[in-house]
Amino acid sequence: MIGRFLELGLQTEHILDSIGFYEDLGFKQLTVGDIWQHPYAVLSDGTVHVGLHEAPLHAPMITFVLPDLAGEIGELRSRGIEFEKAKTGDDEFNELIFSDPDDNFIRIVEARTFSPPPFDHAESACGRFREITLPVRDLETSAAFWQRLEFEELGQSKDPHPHIWLRATGVVLGLHQTAEIKGLSLSFQSQNISTQLAKLRQAGIETVSDKAPPGVAVLKSPGGLPIFLHGI
Repeated sequence: MIGRFLELGLQTEHILDSIGFYEDLGFKQLTVGDIWQHPYAVLSDGTVHVGLHEAPLHAPMITFVLPDLAGEIGELRSRGIEFEKAKTGDDEFNELIFSDPDDNFIRIVEARTFSPPPFDHAESACGRFREITLPVRDLETSAAFWQRLEFEELGQSKDPHPHIWLRATGVVLGLHQTAEIKGLSLSFQSQNISTQLAKLRQAGIETVSDKAPPGVAVLKSPGGLPIFLHGI
């Protein structure tokens, strides 16, 4: 229903600085198409893809690709989706934009905007991708929204706060009902977090403390996206 995860779209004022940051993390650039008329780059660790847009953008934007997008609008509306933007003309690149109950933006496009990575996994200094982390006001309401888009539940827990994992093709979302997490973030898992942090310091990347939940190291990207590093 929602298609396959394409990218986490981020707005950047200086795309070359942002590219350098993700390359320092071990992400690799992918080949992009000419759909967008603004400067655009995609970097990936083979599992999660970050789209950098040097243009005004509802960001961060969780983006999916769904062929025959125009034919799916009625079904999406029947599931309670209200669109902020709907472009489905024959002579334009079709896209839909809407938001979840916690004001996170979602974009669905009709075709890929970059080539798939030619590798399974890049050596990321962040560790293994864990989830796109979303703080939510009401876990039941938010989970029901995503499940209407055919995300499936992977599991849930109340420790250290109520949270649930949901999966669609190509991505895992972690919904967290807590005030400790301030906004959408990327989360990674490391078997040896001290080693990972040492690698990051060697690359000139430091952690920040003001956005860190207990027991989690946090990196801040040039565009302000928190990146969580969880130990095992």
